[in-house]
Amino acid sequence: MKILFLLDELYPNTSANSRIVYRVIDELLKYDDIEIKIMGRPITTEQLKIKEYKGCEVIHQPYLRSESFQIDKKGIYKYKIARIIKYLITPHNYWYKYRRIRYNQMPYDAECIIYINGMIRRKEVDCIIACSMPFYTLDIASWFAKKLLVVFYMMEPYSTLQHARWSNVPKMMQKEAALDDLANKIFAPPLVVKEYADIEPLNRNIDKFIPTEFPNIIKRIINDEFTDDLDKTKCHCFFIGKLYSNVRNPKFLFDIIRLLKNKDITLHCVGGINEDFSSEFVDEYLSGKISNIVYHGEVSPGKADWYAQKADILINIGNKEFNLLPSKLIDYVSMGKPIINISQIENCATLPYMAKYPIGLQLFEEKEITENVLNKFEAFCVKNKGKQLSFEEVSSLYKECTPDYVANLILKTIKGNNIISKDC
Repeated sequence: MKILFLLDELYPNTSANSRIVYRVIDELLKYDDIEIKIMGRPITTEQLKIKEYKGCEVIHQPYLRSESFQIDKKGIYKYKIARIIKYLITPHNYWYKYRRIRYNQMPYDAECIIYINGMIRRKEVDCIIACSMPFYTLDIASWFAKKLLVVFYMMEPYSTLQHARWSNVPKMMQKEAALDDLANKIFAPPLVVKEYADIEPLNRNIDKFIPTEFPNIIKRIINDEFTDDLDKTKCHCFFIGKLYSNVRNPKFLFDIIRLLKNKDITLHCVGGINEDFSSEFVDEYLSGKISNIVYHGEVSPGKADWYAQKADILINIGNKEFNLLPSKLIDYVSMGKPIINISQIENCATLPYMAKYPIGLQLFEEKEITENVLNKFEAFCVKNKGKQLSFEEVSSLYKECTPDYVANLILKTIKGNNIISKDC
């Protein structure tokens, strides 16, 4: 079977959604009868150089292979000049332009569609797995629904996200439903499947949806290239991930840490900061003014894993959207470390996962931080510092979140429903 994975970002990257896809690819590569190609968008100089991943051909999206806002300045001028010359002397670029106007496509859609058509003619593809977010991957894949098997792999909802920028949500729902009409199968988080089942017009394709957990339960290996400079007399709590002011605001957590009487409990923040935070907020909480809050900034995925393995306590902040689970929580679970989960809404997506975790503390954000909250937080840290579940126990509790389980679910589903031709 020849599978083309259509995704946004290429390896190496720091996108949580992309790492999920690569974990599935890693598992599928264990099957001798599976051949995989990956098409994505190179946005860094490093990604631009990568043409294969573990034996899989990596195809740079045709339009964007020549330009990127993160490619080094010396290289970008060369690529821009080359693209201009190529555009002027290559007739099919005018065909791309016509398709963009005729079908109201994004700049890279037309080029990708034509390129994939060529792959199909050469019998290089039997199945397309389009991974979102972003959503344009589904747009591109839907063009081939009448030619071969098209599968959508959704990491999160699209038109129903509360923080979505759409001015006309019903119109976006119609667009999403129209694309779903063309898919053979759709793998999506259980919360999305449950939500879509009750919403028209999204529920008209609910029989195509397969509930699929994030495959983040993997055995982590400590990377020896990083050094340990943590004071072992203190209790080190780590929040690992990007900070957002709207989706998961950390102010409640920061204020808890500031008000704790036990200053040996230290919070480490590892990851980026969204640009919508005010300079006053950053100065107050992340500039070092609070002695037991340490901001490490953005780091590589390898170092983020290393910090998580060195942590005494891992801290998660649930999203404000009830239908959006932070995949980071499953990463935390795979570590087996004690977890404090802070929910901002009563029907937080994290609650079912925390309910069965043996060493977890569930807190709900309140308008004011009470002594009860501070006492619970401190007592949990002191009592559970140094504890850790075995990987075998964690993978048994959350086996549906392991890469082999998810990869097998995808493979068995597309093979078992007679939607792959006998020639595959």
